[in-house]
Amino acid sequence: MCRALLYLGEPVLLDDLFYQPDNSLVKQSYMPTMLNMLNLAGFGMRAWDQGSHQPERPYSYSSPTLPVFDRNLKQLSEKVRANCVLAHVRGVSYSTRSVISSENTHPFTFPGFRIAMAHNGDLYRFQEMKQHLAEHVRPDILPLIEGTTDSEWIYALLLSQLEYPQGPLDQAEFRRAIDAVFAIIRDVRAREGIVTSSSVNLFATDGERLAAVRYCFDFGCYRTESPAAVHEA
Repeated sequence: MCRALLYLGEPVLLDDLFYQPDNSLVKQSYMPTMLNMLNLAGFGMRAWDQGSHQPERPYSYSSPTLPVFDRNLKQLSEKVRANCVLAHVRGVSYSTRSVISSENTHPFTFPGFRIAMAHNGDLYRFQEMKQHLAEHVRPDILPLIEGTTDSEWIYALLLSQLEYPQGPLDQAEFRRAIDAVFAIIRDVRAREGIVTSSSVNLFATDGERLAAVRYCFDFGCYRTESPAAVHEA
């Protein structure tokens, strides 16, 4: 399970979000009180400061290492204030099949696009879905996918459903696009005969507006000899 932080409000020191609280995002990554899976697969953030040069462009930081040991992140957090923050610590299956890389850290923001997105969840049997999902991704967006995660594909799908994906986050259009994304995923799952549950919890912002979505396809309980194999990030 991944963990995410989404903030919009008065300017706040990043250290007061990432490190100082008892339930800070960094502490959750190695000392969770619920759902004991550790978040060992990297950290990423986008942080907007309305008083900075080009305020529509966020500070961006990502690393596949553990944030609790990241001196650069700690030093930046003690210096930078932001009025909007989207941050994410990634959790993956404890398996040699998991790919840990900067390209796979959240949030995702393609070059030239304002909307950033992070994801908590997984698409079961995602590798079998990719070729069908690609049919619904705009040709100019498809080459921008660099990593191996289902999350980045969901982001590409979402942008592809927006009338002007390079623009700001319009809440009404975002809801319509989310509905379209879920309809596409449900159709692909049906084509592939996928009935095992898949959670899609999304966090998105452009630095001025934010949106969060909690959703699960085919929620249920399933018997398996290897519980960890049911869901793989």
